[in-house]
Amino acid sequence: MNQPAPKRRFRAIRGGFRERSVVWSPLDCGSTNRLWKGRGKVCDWLLKWYRYPEAGIHPEAEIARFLGAFDHVGVAGFGGILEESLGDGGWMTVALIQEWVEGSTAWEKVIRELRDGVVDVVAARRWGRTVGGVHAALSSGGKKSEFGAEPWTESDSRELAKRVEALGVKLLSALSEGQPSQVCPLVWTELRARWSTSEGEREWRQKARALAEVQVGGARSRIHGDLHLGQILEAENGATILVDFEGEPLRSIKERRAMDAPLRDVAGMWRSFSYAGAVSGVGMERVEGLQQSFLGGWSECMPFPEGNWRLLLNGLIWEKAIYETLYELRHRPDWMWVPAQAI
Repeated sequence: MNQPAPKRRFRAIRGGFRERSVVWSPLDCGSTNRLWKGRGKVCDWLLKWYRYPEAGIHPEAEIARFLGAFDHVGVAGFGGILEESLGDGGWMTVALIQEWVEGSTAWEKVIRELRDGVVDVVAARRWGRTVGGVHAALSSGGKKSEFGAEPWTESDSRELAKRVEALGVKLLSALSEGQPSQVCPLVWTELRARWSTSEGEREWRQKARALAEVQVGGARSRIHGDLHLGQILEAENGATILVDFEGEPLRSIKERRAMDAPLRDVAGMWRSFSYAGAVSGVGMERVEGLQQSFLGGWSECMPFPEGNWRLLLNGLIWEKAIYETLYELRHRPDWMWVPAQAI
């Protein structure tokens, strides 16, 4: 005799969402998750239903709730979270509601302006200040909080070196599986020469292991984890808003919730400006102005770590480029030429 399926249990953690007569419409924007826009009497809302929920606290929902408690500027207003019981005392985040932000992405703005010959360093500096302000908030929770800060230690530098080398090994394995038809043959040949030959492999492994010797102070804290120009919205009211605090999709929830160097988000933006330059077909000298302006704005809210922080940033930029190359190879082979230039 078949037993009835156990009843699913849910609980809601409410923020600013209290409306009862919201009209929801599905959004088709190529997202991994299922999205709806809700039109309410007070404001409009975004409902994100996670397509692949995992056990534990979802980093985006956790950060949205934390920053929402302080009504922090630079992020969308926190509406609420829906969690499902796992039956063993644990919970799994299945959905998030936050205020809808009407506007356009920084990616759209930069691409359009670069193609028109414009380099808006003022906007880049403003974005840097917004990111720095969010970083400062995420590290303000105290020692016993998930949103405090911990010193960056020599052990962290060693772990970074191991992480980068392991990522390099994944790329090495992927390059041995054969060339996708969408990849330019010249790009493939050059990348394999730099990464898969005995000399090339020895060089990138040495470079990765050298990161273990980076002498730098500063702190680790919660970060965005997958920051790029597409995650920054220029709202119609003039505000700059960061969205999608999910972290890199190829990493586990545990990895995405871990404390890390805030400079990792800076590295993500650095690479995103490079992407914009490549897609726009402009020289990197134009992009460098945007990168430096963003960094300057960020440093107005977050102090540079003591020691050789620039070497750490360069290592994080390089790691991000390796990650991007592996991601593009697996998901968008025709884009692989962009990050391949950087490694």
